[in-house]
Amino acid sequence: MDMTWRELLGKIVSDPQEQQRIIETLNINAMTLRRWISGETNPRPQNLRLLLNTLPHAHRELIDLLAVEFPFIIKNDAYREEQVFCIPAEFYEQVMSAYVNVSQHLRSATISNLILQQMLKHLDTNQDGMLVSIAQCVPPVAGPKDS
Repeated sequence: MDMTWRELLGKIVSDPQEQQRIIETLNINAMTLRRWISGETNPRPQNLRLLLNTLPHAHRELIDLLAVEFPFIIKNDAYREEQVFCIPAEFYEQVMSAYVNVSQHLRSATISNLILQQMLKHLDTNQDGMLVSIAQCVPPVAGPKDS
């Protein structure tokens, strides 16, 4: 008989320290964890993602088992996860193209905008909402000298 993700999770949390670590990391209570294991309730999608991040030693097996019950969520996340770890060559092409083809007057703003968009794709893969900004430090403007 094949193991389910719930059975694997039950096996993992049989260690009380590991159970406590998972509860604290996911910010859930022990009853919620027991309900997931028993099948009474299902984790929210964000909790599934956190669970995968919390259990790196069981990550691949857990993804495969979760995909049986939650194919849409897990397949999309597995795809996104692969995309997050590398910045696509297309991004570099866009930046270089902007540097060459955009007038000097608009170049900085255009490239900054491209970088901000890539940062959001990279850091907020689940599109939960994130604000990214660029701060540019400039020397102070020379004012009149006090005598």
